[in-house]
Amino acid sequence: MFLRYVSILLIGASCSTASVWIEGTVYLREGATRRPLSRVDVTARSADRGELLASARTAPDGRYRLLNVPPQRILLTASRPGYYTRRAAGRSGSEILLDCSAGCGDSRKDFELVRGAVITGLVIDKLGEPVEGARISASRTTRSKGGGDETVSARAVTDDRGLFRLAGLEAGAYTVTARGMGPGSSNAARALELEVQEGQEIDGVTIILQSDTVFRVSGTVVGIEPVPSGPIGIHLERRGRRLSVEAEKDGRFDFRGVLPDKYRASAVLPGQDGGKAGMIFLGVIDVQSDMTGLILRPSLTSLVQGTVKLATGPLPSQFPLAFSSKVGLDVREVLVKAPDFSFRIPDLLPGSYDIQAPTSSVYVKGVLRGDGIVPPTDITVSAGGINRLEIVVAADHARVYGTIRQRGSGLPLPHARVALEGSNGILSKQADQAGRFLFASVVPGEYRVCAWADIRPELTEDQASWERAGCATKVFPVEPDSDVEMDLAAAP
Repeated sequence: MFLRYVSILLIGASCSTASVWIEGTVYLREGATRRPLSRVDVTARSADRGELLASARTAPDGRYRLLNVPPQRILLTASRPGYYTRRAAGRSGSEILLDCSAGCGDSRKDFELVRGAVITGLVIDKLGEPVEGARISASRTTRSKGGGDETVSARAVTDDRGLFRLAGLEAGAYTVTARGMGPGSSNAARALELEVQEGQEIDGVTIILQSDTVFRVSGTVVGIEPVPSGPIGIHLERRGRRLSVEAEKDGRFDFRGVLPDKYRASAVLPGQDGGKAGMIFLGVIDVQSDMTGLILRPSLTSLVQGTVKLATGPLPSQFPLAFSSKVGLDVREVLVKAPDFSFRIPDLLPGSYDIQAPTSSVYVKGVLRGDGIVPPTDITVSAGGINRLEIVVAADHARVYGTIRQRGSGLPLPHARVALEGSNGILSKQADQAGRFLFASVVPGEYRVCAWADIRPELTEDQASWERAGCATKVFPVEPDSDVEMDLAAAP
């Protein structure tokens, strides 16, 4: 470590006599007034090759200083999420082109930023259900002598509530487009036109995605004993969303506009003599076309119970366990507590499940089967009866850390973003000013890694971001209780 540090000092000393420096102040424009703006990233890049040459973040007084900048043609920019640059070096525009081949002359360069507009809203399908994972973009058309060029200004991905937020928009007219990415909506898209003013916040925007294909599901419920005294409600549930109709007296039901997917069908029975209403599982329906004349009967659910033990050492006093259906039809969470660390989950749908511990204190290592441990990623729950499980958890997390660098120059990239993808999903972190990152509690296993120079956090969940040309990806193993260090070349 000492030798490495010394070599960096020597390199800096050898270049300092030929380097230049640039300084200035970044201001926030608010109407007729302006004030210094902190936490703005000012970067100098090669105007010819695009390589990062130097970077700095503004202090509370808005000032920055770039030292040891190689003498050449330089493109200077200033950026902060949620803002955009209106003036650079006293002129309209977002960047400054400097020819520092023989020195920079007046090296003081100021920027003026304004707060960007924000658009927030909700994406739903034609049945009024929130659409999770829809890709949202806001684009505007700029006119030039050669015609119009459409530029994407902001992107977002909807969360599990269907909500999105587009920030940092310049004033102007935008086309906001939503594209569904889930089952039954891969080709669904909807666009609307919005005009935003400087710094304006537009909320309550609702976009309805019309899926290319919806179906009818109808039939009859039979075999419920004793015969209910009142109306029966029929539910179709998928991914935490529910469609409901009331069955006729003879058990007939009819759903219209059902998206293609797998659904959990259940009947809600009226309470007897003022008692609590009951629910009966009717099976799983895979809707890929119109389904009429269905006969649904009560089906068996499962009881899952068991105990949890730690592979080594003591268990925390309490922690959660989550059972997630592989087809998204059932998700249950239970809190496991001392002293016996037992759990019980009634009425679980039969099928395959992932078992996880959504906490940083432990992770699920597997389930005991005979003399060994099987992975917790495909555990079968049988219909009817009791499914007994002995779950093994561990606390020997690993650490993954390193530096994100610019491709070509090898310089650290301040505030770049890195993501790890493993069996438990995607973890994402932003690097610090020196391009360093740290994942402190990584579950052992196989991982894919990717780094980006500039990407919104929610877009790391989008596989299209991983497939971008030039994205530095590789698969690597993470062993229990280990430290993994890496240097990553960032995608543009």
